[in-house]
Amino acid sequence: MQVDLKSKVTREVVRLQQDNYQAKLMPLSADRILVIGGQSVPGRNSGENMVKRNVTEVRWDSSLDMWQKGIQHDFMKRMRVNFGATLLRDGRVVVCGGNSICYQLTEECEIFDGTAWSKLPNMKTKRAACSVA
Repeated sequence: MQVDLKSKVTREVVRLQQDNYQAKLMPLSADRILVIGGQSVPGRNSGENMVKRNVTEVRWDSSLDMWQKGIQHDFMKRMRVNFGATLLRDGRVVVCGGNSICYQLTEECEIFDGTAWSKLPNMKTKRAACSVA
């Protein structure tokens, strides 16, 4: 949702094909954001609380003055939620830890180069709700 603070008007900014509750939003630039992982909203669709591994890019369309769904990128190697993520100076995205299916902790890390995900060495400790710097 986007809210115009002056007029107090609220409007939907962009709707993804699937719910992405607790997804990470990773700003790539002033007009590009990656929506990473997350899970389906409890009680929606099939009723399952499904953890995801999809990655969708949304872009700012200045001619329409709104966000538009962009590229559906390659899936992460591991389904996860509550993970840490950071953008490296060279534009790659690192994702570590989190909860996988059935909220099992994971120590796995992976990196996204803008095209595909690759596995990184695991952390020594499984963790969720962590920060990556």
